[in-house]
Amino acid sequence: MRLIEAEQAVIGGIMLDPTAYHRVAEILTEADFTEKAHAVTYRAIRVMMGEGMPIDEITVAEWLESKNCGQYVQGGAYLVDLTSNTPSAANIVAYAEIVAKQAEARRIRAAGERIASCASYAEAQALLAAVRPQQASRLKTATDGLREMVDALQARFNADSVVTGTPTGLASLDEITGGWQAGDLVGIGGATSMGKTAFALQAAIAGGRCYYVSLEMMASQLFERVVSNVGHIPYRYIRFPKEAPDDFMPRLNAAARIAKELPLIVDDQPGLSLDQVSARARQLHMAEPLKLIVVDHLGLMKRPRKHAASELGEIAIGLKNLAKELAVPVLMLVQLNRESKKHDDKRPELEAFRDSGEIEEALDTAVFVYRDEYHNPTGPLRGYAELIVRKQRQGERNVTAWAKSYLGEMRFESCDAPERPAIEVAGNDGRGGFASRYAASGQPRPLSAVGGGR
Repeated sequence: MRLIEAEQAVIGGIMLDPTAYHRVAEILTEADFTEKAHAVTYRAIRVMMGEGMPIDEITVAEWLESKNCGQYVQGGAYLVDLTSNTPSAANIVAYAEIVAKQAEARRIRAAGERIASCASYAEAQALLAAVRPQQASRLKTATDGLREMVDALQARFNADSVVTGTPTGLASLDEITGGWQAGDLVGIGGATSMGKTAFALQAAIAGGRCYYVSLEMMASQLFERVVSNVGHIPYRYIRFPKEAPDDFMPRLNAAARIAKELPLIVDDQPGLSLDQVSARARQLHMAEPLKLIVVDHLGLMKRPRKHAASELGEIAIGLKNLAKELAVPVLMLVQLNRESKKHDDKRPELEAFRDSGEIEEALDTAVFVYRDEYHNPTGPLRGYAELIVRKQRQGERNVTAWAKSYLGEMRFESCDAPERPAIEVAGNDGRGGFASRYAASGQPRPLSAVGGGR
């Protein structure tokens, strides 16, 4: 089918069945049409649908006349011909895909000509990024927004699990967050040795195609931890193989084969700037869509002013913009400089992020990794980790996902909240504070503190 015929079939199909517009709205924009008559008609349909107006060849022609564009459709006669010559809207999606594909090819050719005169790689990459199909308009009416809401709700109903985004790597945390959501910036905070990197790696392994920015460790060191995680191999044996038992090498080889198949892309160049991370993420995403981006960690990103704490907040906003631009969750690890002083215990509060450069405002979700045994080696929480959700724009806050801590193997495992005498648990008691105390004697545990370990 010729391009002009495909464009005519799309417009004619919508005239026959206005609901067909919703099937192509995420595929086409008016800029994808080569004929001016088709572009202005598609724009008219989009606006009229958003305002709840009836769509047919007469109403669309009248709307175009009111905007001084009637000449493009011959006062409406062209639209009548299109409708008469279009048998049905049954194949409208196939026609729309032809139009979109040809539009992308035109943009590629145009970008190629402009790239020849670019002065930098960043400028050339920006041109290539613009080539990607603009499948969804950023200017949306209430009707558009409500339709997207209903589609998202239907997807949640149809899902086989609670995860509606990218899996977090812990079932107990998935139950609280529904997974990392597209376009969200997630701050993963914790003091030194709490296990932030181990948790982030576990999230990267579970998430799918992931761009992992490792500003602290070399790729080889990171993959040692990956192998330890997937093979349940003590990390010490990898560091000191002479201490390992006889079955170490077969287990290591089996774990390495699993790690080799992971869609994990590690960037271990030190001192990367926000612009460099963003450019590389866009390039990877253009080649094949990413499911997750991890930045480990914020404090090691390049800052031109070096000592200005406000720069951390600026970088966080930039990473949030990147997440939204690519519709990919971004996990940003943050090394906390000091503990929260709000409570007697050492569980960090949200202001700990503010102490790290006023970044809290940019976050959609804030999760703190906390292991009480770091402070109380023989205490009742030895072997447990708390993933404390202090902020969540779309869900509960001050709730805890519980996990067993196996940092010797660089991994966590979901579990229920431990039952023990009189322990405070970070949870929401409906009064903005910690959840009520509960005891092993049978007092019910607050639901917000249950990790639901599966």
